[in-house]
Amino acid sequence: MRAAPDDAKLGSFAAVFHTKATAEGLQLAIDVLGFECQVHELSWYGDRSVTLPLGHSFHCQRKRILASQVGTIANSHRSEGFAARAAAVISLLGDERLDAMLGKGLAFADLPSTFAAIYVGQSADLCPVVYYE
Repeated sequence: MRAAPDDAKLGSFAAVFHTKATAEGLQLAIDVLGFECQVHELSWYGDRSVTLPLGHSFHCQRKRILASQVGTIANSHRSEGFAARAAAVISLLGDERLDAMLGKGLAFADLPSTFAAIYVGQSADLCPVVYYE
């Protein structure tokens, strides 16, 4: 979600994807999580520090923050080297079977309703293509 809906209830989400790189946004993401649920932290904070009050529902409801860092290759693939990984990606891009998996294009603003449809099984798209306008 780009922002929590005005009527978002505390503890009402099973997963939240946070992308704003702000302490306030991350705290809101934690607050709207349910019991034993997880924030996927997709933001890059650089060298900025973030202060969060983790005492509230964070520990007693066993909430988790999962960091996503796409700039580092998984240890299991590092030994292959960049050239081999790049060649594998380029060869896969030519495989027409992958095109069959792509869903319809949608605007970034439509992601909340798209994810809601996927969550309840109302979307058959395997891989929606998101356009940032």
